[in-house]
Amino acid sequence: MNLLVTGGFGYAGVSVLYEAKKRGHTVTVFEKFTKQNKIKAKKLFKYYDQVVWGDVRHLEQIVPIVHGKDAIINMATIVQPESEIELEYTHDVNVKGLENIVNAIIISKNPCKLLQISASAVNGYTQEQNKLLSNNTPLNGVNNYSTTKIEGEALLTNATIDWCILRPTLILCKDPKKVCNKFDVFKSLFVMPLHYRVETIIDSDFAKAVITAVEIMNKSKILLNKKIFIGGGKEQNHQHILSNLIKDIFTSMNFKLPSDKYFSKKETFGDWIDSQEGQKILNYQQTDFKDYLLQIKSNSKKLKILSRLSNYLFTLKLEANYQKEISKN
Repeated sequence: MNLLVTGGFGYAGVSVLYEAKKRGHTVTVFEKFTKQNKIKAKKLFKYYDQVVWGDVRHLEQIVPIVHGKDAIINMATIVQPESEIELEYTHDVNVKGLENIVNAIIISKNPCKLLQISASAVNGYTQEQNKLLSNNTPLNGVNNYSTTKIEGEALLTNATIDWCILRPTLILCKDPKKVCNKFDVFKSLFVMPLHYRVETIIDSDFAKAVITAVEIMNKSKILLNKKIFIGGGKEQNHQHILSNLIKDIFTSMNFKLPSDKYFSKKETFGDWIDSQEGQKILNYQQTDFKDYLLQIKSNSKKLKILSRLSNYLFTLKLEANYQKEISKN
């Protein structure tokens, strides 16, 4: 297949590029030009066939690259805590950017499929319900991020193209090129209370779900206009209480546990999900959380001195960059 991946150099995008190339697909990455993305482009040159620098906020930049594509995977998004600071910019990317992609498909008259990466955040506050998130759980926009994701899903519901929506839970990174920044996932953890239920998924398993989904969309209509939750699953030990998750990850990385004061005390989104439908169709849950911990523990042992230094620097960066955002949540 000839794939277009928007936001391909983002936190979860790297694993998607890797999985797509491993399966023999042709991959074009559409990304915003930044110094960091330029560095990633050089590191990941084997993971894609072409990179096009641009911005999903500009329709005229998207239309030309839609021609000849079998599917578009839209991963261009602004997440927390940036989404709660740059409100207008987040809406422009998360909603108007998606609208531009839809319009580009229509304008180009190319009947390619669109796989939209949304989030389990669309259900809002659910911790008091004591039920797994599913398609029967009402949507509830509780902040700018979840609201823009809901608006994007509503936009697709009324679109005249073939689409499917995946709603992933918290993605943990173990990409082979090590271009993931651990702060990208940690900053998402600190906006949740420590007693919260949270489900994780390893990035490689998330990528399997994504690429399998576009392959199925290209062959059948089983995923046409469907919304599917994507998580690591209870059987693979990916359903946690946040305090235990923090302890497991930081201990395995040889990091000192962060102080409770850095964690939000206010209600937010995040919960365990019903992933049975997605697993049945996509068969992507292959990495046990315990195996993930063993891997990062092994990596930390190899770099024990640097790990201690990273711990010190991480604590400083956390306090400097995220304390204000955490206190607002």
